[in-house]
Amino acid sequence: MSSLTSLNFPRKDKDEKIPYAVDWSQLIETAEVIDTAVITVTGANKLGESVSPDGKTTTVIIGGGTAGAIVKVHIHITTDTLVEHERTINLEIVDK
Repeated sequence: MSSLTSLNFPRKDKDEKIPYAVDWSQLIETAEVIDTAVITVTGANKLGESVSPDGKTTTVIIGGGTAGAIVKVHIHITTDTLVEHERTINLEIVDK
């Protein structure tokens, strides 16, 4: 899981399909939950996305990519109180 102070996911092999989670609880109020999340992936395949049942974490499943490339994962959330946050997280693709 990525913290919002570290805007890099752990490296991913070009052939792996891995879920990456972001915990937003540092940014949203205790009583707030994520209402919607829009996740875009540039440079690899987005295979799925979800918001956790407690409404505090987003997850994106990423596959593919080119070894040596840096993938950009852009996440935009809106909470149930209409507060919006967004982050772009880097993901290095490697050939293990």
